[in-house]
Amino acid sequence: MKILKARDGIQIFLISLLTYSCGYELRTNSRLLSDQTIQLDASSSEMNELLEDLLLSENNRLISTDSQSDITLKIVNHSLEQFVGSIGYGARTTQVRLDYNLEYKIIKNKKNISSHDYQDSTFIDFNQSDLLSFNNEVNMAKQMFISKGLKNIEFILSSRFSATK
Repeated sequence: MKILKARDGIQIFLISLLTYSCGYELRTNSRLLSDQTIQLDASSSEMNELLEDLLLSENNRLISTDSQSDITLKIVNHSLEQFVGSIGYGARTTQVRLDYNLEYKIIKNKKNISSHDYQDSTFIDFNQSDLLSFNNEVNMAKQMFISKGLKNIEFILSSRFSATK
């Protein structure tokens, strides 16, 4: 009985060692947009300020000239629109649909990547008697949309520049 347990332990150890030595690892989040010098070319808006804050929170340095930047990120359109998602009894709004749109261009190593567009949407329950809660949910949705937009930018960067590293 002890021989079987020892054999099983040795087999698990050998399989783990083989898997690790082949370079296999669990999927992790990309960190391509951290510790970078980024030129953010965007108009002044609430959504772009939230994007800038999120970039700064990941230890990036934002500059205004592209001669020193690792990546130039040009925001063409960055918007969040609200629509009535569903109507309940008495023609009252019961849900609000939020549509997020991020159009951007990335320039890295003086190579312009074509324009990209990231879109997402979500529904938020609406209660007229609790508007503060609704505003908090909208703000959380904005943060979620922007972080998903940054993940999309990281995906484009990794797919386009992985061979040129």
